[in-house]
Amino acid sequence: MLYEQLPFVKRQSSMFRLESALDLELYMQGYNLAALIYKHIPDNTPWISIEDFGLYIREKYHMQGNQSWGKILYFYSRSGLDSFRKAIEELEEFINTHSMSKIQDISIPGCLPENFPIPADFHELMLQLEKDPLVVGMECINDFNAFYVGFAFSSGKTDRGAYQFEHITDPTFCNFYSKDFKEYLSKQLDISDPYPYYTLIRFRSLSPKSRTLEALFRLWKAYHPKWREKMSSFPKY
Repeated sequence: MLYEQLPFVKRQSSMFRLESALDLELYMQGYNLAALIYKHIPDNTPWISIEDFGLYIREKYHMQGNQSWGKILYFYSRSGLDSFRKAIEELEEFINTHSMSKIQDISIPGCLPENFPIPADFHELMLQLEKDPLVVGMECINDFNAFYVGFAFSSGKTDRGAYQFEHITDPTFCNFYSKDFKEYLSKQLDISDPYPYYTLIRFRSLSPKSRTLEALFRLWKAYHPKWREKMSSFPKY
């Protein structure tokens, strides 16, 4: 994740429902993966490596193995929100005491597990996550939303540092947050209220929590061909 983005995440966490260290870790994974897919961030940009930060946390808390830093901080906190605050504090300390990586150093080990290939676009990413959401620590639709928000704010970053989503060029990603997909969800789930996508799906899903992810991926896979067909029907100039 970009060093300069940390104050923004700290300030906007409640708006984006980042409520624990686990959410923040998923946010950073989504952010970094978008940078790998779209390659839109200039070289030599200061960068927070998830891998380096994870090593720092495991050493500081004397943890063995490959336990994720989000789970470690969650374990040593009184609540989810307390773990989020602890994660922000640890990231700030890490930034102040370590030299940041540069964007050209970014690699799969610094962002996601080695067995997670870089997808071509957002739709391919959705298909990969459907096969094994736990590979990025995703168990329910709230986890997906933390990952998605990080992906969105990385994808929409411009050279001036503003977050303008109209600059995103991947049509499959633009389609996910489109009014058309929201209307499709409302129709399929028979809910007309203006709730966000994760609330719509949570209303119609049963326990366990993983059902919400199953519902999201199922609805997206059913909708995507319809969108492709609609797009192919537009005249080409």
